[in-house]
Amino acid sequence: MFKFDNPMDPTKDGNNLFIDGIRFHIRNSAILKNDIQNYIKNNYIANPFNSKLKFLEKVMQELNIDSDELTIADEHELLDWIYANY
Repeated sequence: MFKFDNPMDPTKDGNNLFIDGIRFHIRNSAILKNDIQNYIKNNYIANPFNSKLKFLEKVMQELNIDSDELTIADEHELLDWIYANY
């Protein structure tokens, strides 16, 4: 019987570059999200923009973070956090 090894199987640790890349992206995104939150806490008293999204984009630009470096979930968490606090 033929057994098919699924290259996308996350339970197979080791030499799966695709899965390792996704794990790296998720870890990196979490670190960047914390960096953005700390920057806002330490450097901004109030949101100078009417839009929370423009505020987040401005902070990311100042930190030289591209939107592709964050996961969509982390972007949404940041926006929710900004809406709740600023």
